[in-house]
Amino acid sequence: VGVLSPLRDHGVRVDAGARHGVGPLALDLRYEMDWGPSAFLHGTDLSVRWATDPSWSVGVTGTTLQQIEAFRLGDGRVWGGGVDARFEVLEGIEVSASGFLLRQDLGRGDPDDVWYQTRASMAVRYRFGDDPALRRRTR
Repeated sequence: VGVLSPLRDHGVRVDAGARHGVGPLALDLRYEMDWGPSAFLHGTDLSVRWATDPSWSVGVTGTTLQQIEAFRLGDGRVWGGGVDARFEVLEGIEVSASGFLLRQDLGRGDPDDVWYQTRASMAVRYRFGDDPALRRRTR
């Protein structure tokens, strides 16, 4: 391939997932691959959610990804996991929080190749009435 060769202008994107629920548990598995002219990404997410009532849920998530060129991980990989919770404290008012830990290993064997990142978030949501699209239709 020479320097003056035409650049590729097409790519492939695959996004597949499966969800299964048993009683109060829900399992969600997802795979994503994006292979384009300037980057390659593939990753997998797995989450388990527990809710015995629609007003709350607690979840655990695990993830791994490798993204070459655009993010420059090279042969490295990111692994991570986290927890999240959602509670409806009053009708129409919901509080949610999450925490996540990511570990990146560049895969070169250097002492500085591994680093960690923590992420946390909290949100309060207020619903301003009902969404007409979600109302049950009557005929």
